[in-house]
Amino acid sequence: MSQQDFIIDFGWRQMTREREKRATLKPLYEIFKGLQPRLGISQKSYSFISKECECTKKTGK
Repeated sequence: MSQQDFIIDFGWRQMTREREKRATLKPLYEIFKGLQPRLGISQKSYSFISKECECTKKTGK
């Protein structure tokens, strides 16, 4: 993917929501980072789970 693929034009409301979402998810991410090695989740599995979560969020299933 090129850098152009990641460029999204957000309005200020959407940017505010994205910052709020990041602030909400950061503590969960930090917890997961500490647990990941102990749970033995491979990077490949982690990537798959992340993609599935994104698909679920987009489709609502």
